Amino acid sequence: MRKARLALAIIIATAPAGHAAPQAGVRLDLPPGYLAAKPATPPPKAALPSGSAQSVFDQGYAWAGKRKLTAEVQCRGRSRAFVEGCMTYVTERRRQNR
Repeated sequence: MRKARLALAIIIATAPAGHAAPQAGVRLDLPPGYLAAKPATPPPKAALPSGSAQSVFDQGYAWAGKRKLTAEVQCRGRSRAFVEGCMTYVTERRRQNR
């Protein structure tokens, strides 16, 4: 505990003058739409057609296409591969619309 306080005192003492410490309640700069309402949740596994041979990545891509998503922050899902498929759709759509 004493070592931690000593280290903190050294850090504070060596901080450049003129830089104020961050205050509580400081606003973070978030990308546009970050705090917007969440999009519809992806379908549960049971809602997918039985015998579906699609990979989870392809399911995310198809889910984003069905909803015509336009921003990566709208991509949410049950797995990393699902979200990556969704993000790939959004990126490709943005490139096509240039």
